[in-house]
Amino acid sequence: MVYILFKILLGMLVIGARFSPTILLSSFLVLGRKSKWNPIGLKRCVCILGATFISICIVFFNPDIVALWINGLLGISIPVDKNYVPS
Repeated sequence: MVYILFKILLGMLVIGARFSPTILLSSFLVLGRKSKWNPIGLKRCVCILGATFISICIVFFNPDIVALWINGLLGISIPVDKNYVPS
């Protein structure tokens, strides 16, 4: 999931999209054809939506790891041994 999130965020940038394997492969497949340009606004909206969903899934399915990352990054103490969801 982290790789897909990285790939989506990298694909949203013009410089980063040039190094994406998918973009490189598709550019070789269309060699010799006339370029057809489409608006990028919709693609960016979908990429942001996908990145948001992936981030939510990472936090939801790995709460201990995310709490440890936040503890290390911000220097705060989020307890990782307490169950916040009622059983």
